[in-house]
Amino acid sequence: MDARLSSDVKLALAHGHRKIIDSEGHVLRSDPPQEGLNGLDAGQCLVRMLKGNFVNASSVVMRRSVLEDVGNFDETFPCLVDKELWLRLLNAGARFYYDSEVVVLYRVHPRNISKKTDLLLATRRRIIDKAEEFMQGNALFADIDWPSLKKEMQRHICREAAEAHFAQGRCTQALKYGSPLHSGVSRRSCALFMRSLILSIANAGHRADSRTTN
Repeated sequence: MDARLSSDVKLALAHGHRKIIDSEGHVLRSDPPQEGLNGLDAGQCLVRMLKGNFVNASSVVMRRSVLEDVGNFDETFPCLVDKELWLRLLNAGARFYYDSEVVVLYRVHPRNISKKTDLLLATRRRIIDKAEEFMQGNALFADIDWPSLKKEMQRHICREAAEAHFAQGRCTQALKYGSPLHSGVSRRSCALFMRSLILSIANAGHRADSRTTN
């Protein structure tokens, strides 16, 4: 990737592929190939980044001058700090290069900060607010349907929160975020909402039985 940056002065950074491993080092999965990334224009790249961070921070090789121009990581972001920086770079017209070679093994475990649901939810909302500022002030993004994209992002973070709360047994929060009002209507969101509702009813029944027994 260093060679690619050296040969193309217009590139701001290069990044590579990763595999996900567990706490013992066993490979869980590999990220799907990031097809077509290197052919995207600034607007298309920004939209794709808003829908999902495709840059593995641990794999990045970046020009020092780029950080000097846009600033370093924003330490006020407790998570998603890398995504926030990539968005600022794209807003400045930076170009990224993707290398399909696996260069990172990413370890996941229960204490990962990404598992802190409420913190992640609040930070994703900050990302949406920042993206809205970029959309309003950058002619590069004039053709993007921001209202539709914003709604899609809002629904995505609610589905993500609902799934996390359900996995941790917090049915009330899962029902709230998984409702059609927040997550929209899709097979995935409706299935999650029904599972949360069934579990919530079952838990209420267990509590009622416990009070009766006592």
